[in-house]
Amino acid sequence: MRKPLVSSLWLAALCAALLAAACSGDEPATVSEPQPQVSGAQASESAAHEDAQDKPATRSAQRAEDAEPTARPVEQASGGEEVDSSPKDEDVQQSESGPMEATASSPMSEREEEGDEEPAEDLTDVPGVVLADADVRVRPGLAWPTVDRLAAGEPVVALYRGGGWYRITYGDGHEGWIRSTAVDLGGINEWSVLRQAAPPILAVWRGVEYGVMGQSADGAEVRLLAVDDELSEILGAPKDEVTLLADDVTLEDLPILIGDETVVFPGDDFRAGQGRILPKANEWMWLPWGWLLAHNDEYIWQWRPDTNELEFIRRPQGYAKLSPDGRYLAIANLCSVGWSHDCEPIQRVIILPLDGSRPISLFDQLRRQGASTRVTWSYWYPEGAMQWSPDSSAVRMYVSMENDDERFVSFSLVFQVSGQVARFEEWSEFPIEDVVCETHRFIDDYTDHWSIDDGNVMTNYLTCVDDEGEHWNTWVEFTLSGEFLRFTEDSPWREWDHGAELIRSAAGGDELGDFLITQWSEDDRYALVVDLVAANVWVYDGDLHELGLVGVGSDVATEYRLWDPLDPDDDMRHFYALAEWHEGQAGIRILRHPEIRAALVVDAPTRRGQILDRGGPALDPPWPGSHGMRAEGTGYFLVSLPEVHVDGLAARHDSTFQLQIANRESLIVASVGIADTCERSMYHASLRHELGWSPDGEWFAVGGDELEGLWACGGWW
Repeated sequence: MRKPLVSSLWLAALCAALLAAACSGDEPATVSEPQPQVSGAQASESAAHEDAQDKPATRSAQRAEDAEPTARPVEQASGGEEVDSSPKDEDVQQSESGPMEATASSPMSEREEEGDEEPAEDLTDVPGVVLADADVRVRPGLAWPTVDRLAAGEPVVALYRGGGWYRITYGDGHEGWIRSTAVDLGGINEWSVLRQAAPPILAVWRGVEYGVMGQSADGAEVRLLAVDDELSEILGAPKDEVTLLADDVTLEDLPILIGDETVVFPGDDFRAGQGRILPKANEWMWLPWGWLLAHNDEYIWQWRPDTNELEFIRRPQGYAKLSPDGRYLAIANLCSVGWSHDCEPIQRVIILPLDGSRPISLFDQLRRQGASTRVTWSYWYPEGAMQWSPDSSAVRMYVSMENDDERFVSFSLVFQVSGQVARFEEWSEFPIEDVVCETHRFIDDYTDHWSIDDGNVMTNYLTCVDDEGEHWNTWVEFTLSGEFLRFTEDSPWREWDHGAELIRSAAGGDELGDFLITQWSEDDRYALVVDLVAANVWVYDGDLHELGLVGVGSDVATEYRLWDPLDPDDDMRHFYALAEWHEGQAGIRILRHPEIRAALVVDAPTRRGQILDRGGPALDPPWPGSHGMRAEGTGYFLVSLPEVHVDGLAARHDSTFQLQIANRESLIVASVGIADTCERSMYHASLRHELGWSPDGEWFAVGGDELEGLWACGGWW
């Protein structure tokens, strides 16, 4: 038998591809609309809409050509506040193979030729010019109200920076916050400017002082942050009972903050008061005909936007996931591995058809096969252990089952809606034709490795040995029913630098460094090329075999780094990029877990881009659903976590994610805060949120809490 050879695949690249994959929401031709029975009361009507606020006109500030301030370093921030200075940045980054070769047109080579000494840091009163029309906001962050708008070319003075924002003065003594990417400070690097966080916002409620997070979607409550022994808790207080201790903002200025409810906004209006508040949902999905289907711990519910009806049916308890077509709910009520007498007495695994048909029971099928019905979750991993096939015909689970020796052995188990059950070994050797194979594992690796790929087949990376003792690694494919299909040299996922050599052969490709990440469009015409050392993004056009640097916010290509220079000892394999394409436009995030290094919306044909605000270093686990393109390509959304400060209570946004929405012109049009609702958890690794537009683009839903069960808030770590 031919022994296929497979090149080694970096774990980070494989994980990135897995996480970037998203389930299809298209309705198959045979799918009928589910009609759940109504057994609960209709939800109350949404709050009244607030009046839209007029945008301020562009300020025509007079240029003051005389007495321009000079940038100066400072020892301490004004007002006695503690200063958190940035570490010194390296202008030229060396790769593992030595210094990056710079060409005559490279920004780095220009800096090297100048031979300037390393610039001073912690500068303040730095003169600058607005690059493009930009909003001035009351506080740093897109969620805050706009107080002014400056035209391109207007002079400003940068006082200090906070995250990705400058505190500026302009015109006749006006002050405010502006995005750092909208200002040109000449030869002064952004990271050389004094770093100073905005002061925290405090409020008093019932005689107690709290940090302020934002306001509820209906505008009725203020979300307050209480901190006790460095553990946070988000509270909701009626707005008329809260006294705000701030001079620069009012209660009406506070950004929207989504809590444990699910909120549906009109697709073009994300102001406070515009949201339709729906029940808490563990998981939801837009159905192709425009209804919102969801479930929580007790109910499966459905909202019909056309009639504003909200219908409920009770569901069995247990961890649950909706099928991609919205026709089934898989529910598993299982004990953890090594369960004891305090385990839940009712053990259940079912596929529940939402058209009212009889549930399909896994345990019934196992009894018919004469197999053990003692089944547990395997290694406390239910969230990743339940995966629907793209065609909604089967669900895969990572479980442990009792064997003949009364020991629990781990399997990937495939349970089909037809009732058929197949088991796939995770820890033990198993025969395939004339060889013996087992899952290829890493040190301390206890997770599941079988997965259902886009072709609705089971895949895994195996180590096999023949009867002569010869070993090799290979990918393998099985049907969902357990029949062997083939060994293959082709990985189901592309290498992280797929097509890099082709791209380097294009004109200008010799400017690229040794460490690239490529993200190709669906038709493989365009590729977003991320150069980790140069800290920038290029667009490759496959039809024209051309490569060009992305221009950000102007007609000229970007000549500054999009993220901080890398540590020379940094392992660049931990970087990855996630992009979502619609025709020739894409939104892309460049991450080194757990931080976003850059986020952009790029129009590939014109090589124009817009930086999405990231508020400085941002914690953003790459969960599916945390970013995405609108179905029509007219909008993009991104979730990130603003920079964490330690100089004030409310500045510690550990519990608040920020949703940002950009339109087709790559302009930020909305920003909504999303609260971690894991009670006293400052930040919880199992936080899960769903976000997305309805199929017609008329609504945008935000919300969804962590699925209940073994992986709920307050878990084992």
